[in-house]
Amino acid sequence: MRQLRILGAIVYLLLSPLVMANPASDLRHKLEKISHFGADFSQTVISPEGKVIHRGKGHFVIAKPGKLHWQETHPGHDEIISDGKTIWYYSPMVEQVTIYNTSQAIVHTPFILLTDQREKTWKQYQVKQHDGVYTVSSKDPSQLVTFSLSFGKTGNIREFTVVDGQGQHSEFKLTHFNLHPDIQPGIFSFKVPKGTQIDDQRQ
Repeated sequence: MRQLRILGAIVYLLLSPLVMANPASDLRHKLEKISHFGADFSQTVISPEGKVIHRGKGHFVIAKPGKLHWQETHPGHDEIISDGKTIWYYSPMVEQVTIYNTSQAIVHTPFILLTDQREKTWKQYQVKQHDGVYTVSSKDPSQLVTFSLSFGKTGNIREFTVVDGQGQHSEFKLTHFNLHPDIQPGIFSFKVPKGTQIDDQRQ
């Protein structure tokens, strides 16, 4: 599902891969240095055949544990909001909001590791590292989504890629990475607009 792929789709010290032999420990050590951050993103979605099928832009803010405000600004205005327990995927174009538990996002996409440092969450994934790129995948063979990310020289996340089970790539390049974003009250909560269709997928 596109909603969960984006979450796969939305993260520190710059350590040499030779310093820590375990890629999962290395990545986790980088991420646990950040309590919250924001960035602008540009997204390119590439089909399994290598054709660009979508380009988008937007920005997001993340705060641990599990809080996310993801806002597309072009070409649409879709939002993904999480308060740490519930995730809302809102598409104003079709006037619909789909609701998930965060536990469902953890199962379907490694992207949630950017907001969650709990041991039980990390145990569900395996991490590999090659040439400075960390690739995270579920230990559950039925979940084929993989998530790769790389860091810049200053320790900021530079880009990440989500690949779904059909081989579709969603590539995100980050700019204006900010470790001290302006977090407005209520940014991690969602009030369903009047007239919006609700698709509640919570289990």
